[in-house]
Amino acid sequence: MVGEVFRVLKCDSQFINGDRYGLDDISQHTLTVQKEIAGYFKVLVKHERLDLLEHWIIHLFNDESENHVMREAASLNELASIGFSEIQLTHRVEVNALVTAYKRG
Repeated sequence: MVGEVFRVLKCDSQFINGDRYGLDDISQHTLTVQKEIAGYFKVLVKHERLDLLEHWIIHLFNDESENHVMREAASLNELASIGFSEIQLTHRVEVNALVTAYKRG
């Protein structure tokens, strides 16, 4: 998918993606996601929003599956191998982060 993004971007364009970028340390990543899920339970049960709790838990299972998880190092390496430059991961909050890169040409 990122290869297709690179293909359609004009030269001297910037790629920006705010998403879940899994920590490379899988044990730390798991603890961080567990903390995140505990927060959903705390807030949504308190507000009697079990429908939203169910939605978020199902959504997280999808995001955390091996078919979808984007590990930080692998994701940044993929961007570089495709041809992006000036790749940065910033504004990390737990497993969420902002990635920027440029297509120069």
